[in-house]
Amino acid sequence: MARADVLFSTQRLLVRSLAAQDLDAFAVNRASPDVARYQNWTEEYSRADAEALLAAQTSVAWDTLGTRYYVALEEAASREFVGDAVVHFIDAARAEITIVIRQERHRQGFGQEAVAALLQHLLSQGGRRKVTATVDADNAPAVALLRAAGLRLEAHFREHALVKGRWRDELVFAALAGEVRCRGPRGDEPAQQASSRVGDLQEPCLTTERLTLRPLASGDWAMFHQLYTDPAVMRHVCETTEAEIEQRFQTRLLSAERPWHCDDGRPLCLTILEQGSGELVGVHGFPRLEWNPARQAEVGFLLLPKFHGKGYGKEALAAVVRFGFASCGFN
Repeated sequence: MARADVLFSTQRLLVRSLAAQDLDAFAVNRASPDVARYQNWTEEYSRADAEALLAAQTSVAWDTLGTRYYVALEEAASREFVGDAVVHFIDAARAEITIVIRQERHRQGFGQEAVAALLQHLLSQGGRRKVTATVDADNAPAVALLRAAGLRLEAHFREHALVKGRWRDELVFAALAGEVRCRGPRGDEPAQQASSRVGDLQEPCLTTERLTLRPLASGDWAMFHQLYTDPAVMRHVCETTEAEIEQRFQTRLLSAERPWHCDDGRPLCLTILEQGSGELVGVHGFPRLEWNPARQAEVGFLLLPKFHGKGYGKEALAAVVRFGFASCGFN
């Protein structure tokens, strides 16, 4: 397939228009009992049904208001069809997405990668204000995917959709443009152009309603030292000498210049700032990384005691965990 058919790409995926060569895998995926049970189609979904869907899309262009556009998710390395996505371009401000990953490619991070790329593309580049995703409340894998990708649960509609003769609950997840600020190695740009270093990311790196999180900088030393010498903080941290505090700071400072994908075991550390005052609140990040083979990370944070009890820890934790799943490829 010509490269021109690719709408955008991630580190592992090509996101492109659905094509004829996808239809066999597309139909088999749609006919899967685990997929069909939550949809209005049945397990009898056929190649002919897929052909009719594709034929209806031939006259529709990407980002046409009021239309639904089907895209294939293709693994860049193997050129294999791993799933599909549907984007409903509701209006100039809103879009709705649906992701369906082939059963045999589950638990490989493709769903999170696709959702993150669609959010980045629609909100940051497409100029939309809000993206939503609606799922059956009993579809636990889909719910887990959307939570892991960083969408918020915005509504729970009781007995809202009539599916195969039964009124079912639906959950609506959402993300606003201001909640998708940071770009990582699985962002929406082609892999050769995407930033892969923390230091390359435009600040603010992450934002919440009240906080900004950015890479640790040399000017944060006073706050960092205050954290690691405050008795109220150190009650919960192993005793640390002055030399160890300085060494810890230097190690975390170096992490701001490291490639995301490196295997040197150094942590990723972010400084937390209060948006209104710009005051340093604490530090957050991944103090321990296990990139291969499990892509696991341990998250941790420390706040200055004066900011305890304000909910800043919870707010920062949600942003960092969401970023780890959506942009860093953690499992």
